[in-house]
Amino acid sequence: FYSSLFLTIYLLFFQYNNIVNDSICIQLLDDRSMEVDILCLKNTPVSVFNWLFENNIELSIKNIQKLIIKNRVDVFKIGFHYKEFLRILFNRFHICLNHDILSLSKNVNPMSTAVQYDRVEIVKLLLESSTYGNPYLDQITSIFENSIKYISNGTLNYLLVNHYEKLKETIN
Repeated sequence: FYSSLFLTIYLLFFQYNNIVNDSICIQLLDDRSMEVDILCLKNTPVSVFNWLFENNIELSIKNIQKLIIKNRVDVFKIGFHYKEFLRILFNRFHICLNHDILSLSKNVNPMSTAVQYDRVEIVKLLLESSTYGNPYLDQITSIFENSIKYISNGTLNYLLVNHYEKLKETIN
């Protein structure tokens, strides 16, 4: 009897500790993301972001959105050398088609943010960085439609000049 009671108490304590530790971890990540947001929104030198990448401090998807809004192409070019940055940037979970019901909720897709703010250089980096396994290449029609929706003239021009072959059927 005592051994089963001890085991039950131990398991409850262990589960409670894990829940507490998980919530503390989530809170720490949120706090760190908000601190990095401040760096993303200021004209922070590239060397600071290089230091963050070198010390394995990952940027969140929200941090990346802030960099897109501020048009920090310089940080993107450095980030492309780091696996964790690329993992977040090209995460298929953040990519949805226009016809997807999930796209009706707030979209955290880096490409959508770049199109919405007409960040042509970032759109170009996302599309041309890799032809192998690049999920954005399958989304050119959606990117085109979003650029019309947001009246992103620079992005529209870039897509028509550089990706006309993939857009021919949509245009005609």
